Amino acid sequence: MAMAFPLFDVRDGERPRVARAGFALFAILAAHTISETARDAILLGSSGTSKRLATAYVALAVVAMGALAINTSLIRHLGRRYAMIATLMGAAFGHALFFIVHPTPAVAFVLYLWTGLLGTLVVVQYWLLAATVFTSTEAKRLYGLVAAIGALGSLVGALAAAVLVTFLTVQHLLPLGAALYLVAGLVLSTDDAPAAATQPTDTSDLLAPRTPKKIRWRDHPYAVRIALLVIFATAAALVADYLLKTSASHAARDRGLDLGSFFARYNGVVSGVSLLFQVFGASWLLRKTGVLGSILMLPLLMLGGGIVTILTTGAFLAAVATKGADATLRHSVNRVANELLWMPVAEDVRSAVRGPLESVVARLVQAATALLLLGISTLGYGGPVVYAGLVVGFAGAWVIVAGGMRPAYLKQLRTSLSRPTFAPEHELDLGSLEIVVEALSSTDDRRVIAAIQVLAAHQRGRLIPALVLRHDSPDVLAVALDAIAHKGRTDWVALTTRLLQAPDPHIRIAAVRALARAGMSDAIQTGLADADPSVRAAAMFWQQHTGALAVLAEEPTIAALLAATGEDAVAARRHLLDAIRKDGDKRWVDVLAQLARVGDASTIENVALAIERVPDPRFVPILIGRLSTRAARSSVRAALVAIGPAALAALADALRSLKTAPRMRLHIPTTIAMFGSREAGDILLGQLAQERSGDVRYRLLRALARLAVTGNQRFEADLLLDELRHHLREHFRLLGLAVPLEAELEREGTDSARMLLGLLRDKASQAHDRVFLVVQALHPREDIRGIERALVGHERSARAHANEFLDTLTRAPVYLREHAAGIREDLLLVGEELPARERVLRAGEASDIPETATEAMERLVNDIDTLLAACAAYHALQLNRAELTKIVNTAARARPVLAPLGIVHAGFYGG
Repeated sequence: MAMAFPLFDVRDGERPRVARAGFALFAILAAHTISETARDAILLGSSGTSKRLATAYVALAVVAMGALAINTSLIRHLGRRYAMIATLMGAAFGHALFFIVHPTPAVAFVLYLWTGLLGTLVVVQYWLLAATVFTSTEAKRLYGLVAAIGALGSLVGALAAAVLVTFLTVQHLLPLGAALYLVAGLVLSTDDAPAAATQPTDTSDLLAPRTPKKIRWRDHPYAVRIALLVIFATAAALVADYLLKTSASHAARDRGLDLGSFFARYNGVVSGVSLLFQVFGASWLLRKTGVLGSILMLPLLMLGGGIVTILTTGAFLAAVATKGADATLRHSVNRVANELLWMPVAEDVRSAVRGPLESVVARLVQAATALLLLGISTLGYGGPVVYAGLVVGFAGAWVIVAGGMRPAYLKQLRTSLSRPTFAPEHELDLGSLEIVVEALSSTDDRRVIAAIQVLAAHQRGRLIPALVLRHDSPDVLAVALDAIAHKGRTDWVALTTRLLQAPDPHIRIAAVRALARAGMSDAIQTGLADADPSVRAAAMFWQQHTGALAVLAEEPTIAALLAATGEDAVAARRHLLDAIRKDGDKRWVDVLAQLARVGDASTIENVALAIERVPDPRFVPILIGRLSTRAARSSVRAALVAIGPAALAALADALRSLKTAPRMRLHIPTTIAMFGSREAGDILLGQLAQERSGDVRYRLLRALARLAVTGNQRFEADLLLDELRHHLREHFRLLGLAVPLEAELEREGTDSARMLLGLLRDKASQAHDRVFLVVQALHPREDIRGIERALVGHERSARAHANEFLDTLTRAPVYLREHAAGIREDLLLVGEELPARERVLRAGEASDIPETATEAMERLVNDIDTLLAACAAYHALQLNRAELTKIVNTAARARPVLAPLGIVHAGFYGG
């Protein structure tokens, strides 16, 4: 096993868990193989094999029902670990009892049921328990080794059976099986066995309710797809098993084949092949084809075996090969792949669905298939060719379901990474309406406002009583006036007219607007006579808005307001802009243009908000010039988008021009992305191909990722793949530079050491961020940013699911083209839970790791990144070592930009 650890990528801290999990499975499968050899030889040695075998399949399905209920009760009361130990102890006792009892035909029949039932329950219990110990990422690496140790157990059991049956009866195999089940239980009972791992999903078994959680299949379509896999796999395996055993029975009758020796040798061969494949081929297959490719291998082989059996008219060797494919891969590659398929499923769903699926449903499928076989045999139509035809049919359906799993698998991985969100209903039922209307009487202003907004959003404004306009809160009154002041009702007019005399000017403004919109000019005149300039400005808007003037900027009262100074004038203009934003039209464009030229930051924000309602290309230069100012930037961007193609063309010109202020260029890519059009994407991608500024390139990547998500756009892959490769290489380069420095820098403990190490990590993190921005641009429909957050988070299961999602996602054709060689492997390494040195080495760039700290410092001092070079030089001089000082001096002579930073020691130029 120690030799196998490096082959299967077993990492520090994982060996004890793998060893115990492997030894337990070794003993279980060895016991099961020995028991199968005994039970098959005993049952098939009796007369009426075909009918007795089909009857046994049906009876086994019935017995599985009761066994499932007992198993569920055990898990609920004991927990998953101790329930399995109890099952193993029961298996050992039962085998010992069957050894003592005389092997009559009835006992042989019951023994067949007993061993078949254990073969299902124990193996399923084991893998459900393993899922609470290993994450999906660990499982992908380690299940292969665990399954290989189990395959070794099958081989040892088969060889032991082959040796023992040469000088003992097959019934003497039963005590050995009992002893091995006992060993497996003892392994799992140790304190640090895998089953004892303190995972929340395991301990939840002890807290489970008395009644199992009811799961509706229609709520879990992914589980339904797995169920279809299990159904077709079970049916195909049973028919292949029936084909083999009836063929062997006929060979024993016609050619004197010794069944005990045959099944011992057969089990030994398939166990040996399974072991070899598990050790040398399974991990490679999983890496190359992924989970979804691996689940296709077994059904394809069984499909081929069935076809060969038909073509050879039922040749015994073809039947052996068909069943041999199932026996070889079912507990190796297929088992590992199926376990990985279950990993993204929530524990409660997995526990509620998988047990019945692999016990009851599988046994029902076996019963139905057995009844079909029994009917065929009874009617006299049985034969190897007919049975092989059934194998072809079931295996073909299996291939179709397995081949279509990718969308469901990706969707389930997304679900496992997402958090539940609240989705409000689109319609309000009577009970909801009663609650909302009741909230209108609340003393909490926020509840009243929320109730008004809910009713207005659902076109139920008539349910808002006009008496709400007697509320004391200005905020409530403003929202209420907007919701109920419409021409369709009149009960609000008198109450609103009263509000024209309210103490708060904001209420008076809202009242003027409500009444003016309803065509009541008296309210406008009252507002024009108001003492507050803000109220007068709002009334002035409605006076001009309802008039016939075409050029409002030339109207005397408007011109006077635009020319006025002082705080009152600024407040009045702000309320005029607010009125334009809510109710303005094209006639107000000239007014907005004048305000945009002379206004301060707060005025510009209001202008931008108003421009969204009355967009005009004349505003474009003014708005682009305001992008370099933080204040009102989001409103300016929204206004540019509202203007449309003219604004987009001007932004593209400003982005391409080197005369544009650098600070302004930084904010142009995001603004372009907000247009959400194909033309916007072409502009961003074209600029990315020629942009030299690292900061602007980063903004371009962010903009492309945003546009990909919001606009669901796809871009030219080759350019993005080049960008992805560049940032992956940069990420690993920076990680490699940090490796020899971390121990030394942390040992020094100086401020300069902490600064340099922190900067290195920050730069590597930035490259990491750029990597996932490019991936997001390549996959617009996926939440790649969520995947990135999961990879850098602290929850192991989320990281594991994120890694598996990336592994499946990057099997898309875009990563298979020659232009993308090596990108997929490096991308998957970014999220691996490995030390930095190991990740860099696996990325294939050993030269990225300097041999010494001095070599690393020399590379950093000469780095193209000026800030990184300056920090490295400063730290090198702080260390006051001759070789480092020489490196800094040499770099500063070739790179004068370092000299003004104050890091070169006194006497440098003289030296």
